[in-house]
Amino acid sequence: MALMAALASSCALAAYGFVGDSNDPVTAARWVKITNTYRCMHGVGKVGWTQAASDDAQKYVDTLSTELINSNSLCLSSPAGPAQENLAKGYSNLEDAVANWYSEGGHCVDQQGCTPPGNQGRETRHYTALVWKGVTQIGCAINSTTSIYICRYRSGDSLGPQTANMPMFFRDSVYPQLAGEAGSFDKCSSDSTGALNPSLPDPASLYPNVPNVGDAMSWVTCPGGAAPGGNGQKVRERHQWIAFVITMVLALCCIGFCCYSCRFIKEKKMGKMLPGTLAEMSEKHHKTDHEDWRYDNYHDSEEARLTQYSGKETRKDFAKGADNSGVPGGGLVSLIAGGH
Repeated sequence: MALMAALASSCALAAYGFVGDSNDPVTAARWVKITNTYRCMHGVGKVGWTQAASDDAQKYVDTLSTELINSNSLCLSSPAGPAQENLAKGYSNLEDAVANWYSEGGHCVDQQGCTPPGNQGRETRHYTALVWKGVTQIGCAINSTTSIYICRYRSGDSLGPQTANMPMFFRDSVYPQLAGEAGSFDKCSSDSTGALNPSLPDPASLYPNVPNVGDAMSWVTCPGGAAPGGNGQKVRERHQWIAFVITMVLALCCIGFCCYSCRFIKEKKMGKMLPGTLAEMSEKHHKTDHEDWRYDNYHDSEEARLTQYSGKETRKDFAKGADNSGVPGGGLVSLIAGGH
């Protein structure tokens, strides 16, 4: 009889598509109720259950053994994603795991927004994902062998201000706890149900005064450069690389400017100690070389002129001797004759 009951239970779970002891209908209702309790305390809307996100979360959490390593859940396409993800380990039940995420709210520097990091650099993003205004569905699971808990927070089929922990939208999405009884755990716990499929608003409609930035606000890294959520967004690392390149260019420009300034100052100081700046000295040296070249050329041409002049004088003397003797070349003949 017990065996038949177990088989019937297994068949029922299979018919619903739930994984027993992790995200079956009863466990799923517990996830939804505790989540909505904390969200009620901050005056944000309730969430429903997404089985597609839960099944994908179950597959992933079953691969974890000791370390809590987040997946690329924001890169998942609909209906499993995109979704933000929380992990916890070592708790005896899922309510304690969710309570641990919520306790990070005590680390917030400012309760309106709780923009990370928290006080002394403490973690706050599990808390902000839990109470993020734009979240409308959750899908959670448990690795019962390692006591690792996982919950994914979905805000529609695309990324935008409604996506949990989207940069620049913390103040629009995370509110302080309500004052008085309205924000008490007991009151909200009694008001919250574990309904898996309540009527839910369009996540983007929760931000009427904020444009749906979509692709322009991409900040997610996906394996192989794939598009987050399947909607063609660029990855955050591309923005980081652009910022890095710009920083390096500016740094090189600063270094070049400093080197130029040092050289200018050095030349200026040398210009006070020496006759003229280095540039003037270089030009003066160039002029001196040019003047030496002109002198050498002048000297060579002067010698040539004197030689030519001397030759002319000799010819003149020869001609003068001829005139004195009355015979062409007489002067020379007389000189020879006198030698005899």
